[in-house]
Amino acid sequence: MKEGARYFLGQHDFTSFRTVHCQAKTTVRTIDIFNVSTDKDEIIFDIKARSFLHHQVRNMVGTLVDIGKGDFSLKTFSLC
Repeated sequence: MKEGARYFLGQHDFTSFRTVHCQAKTTVRTIDIFNVSTDKDEIIFDIKARSFLHHQVRNMVGTLVDIGKGDFSLKTFSLC
């Protein structure tokens, strides 16, 4: 998951990570910090950006959880 979080850093078009109810005029966002750490049995996601799309963080974290469980491979992951 830590390796996957690095893919989100920088400026990208996050269209695939927003909800259909998102009313943002542009889907391009810049993620400045995306750290993944653990504390006992908890996984902590520290994400910083100027702004986020509706459900963007929820969907990014869900993708990383799928990667961590082995349901999704980093080899096929791309934010082109």
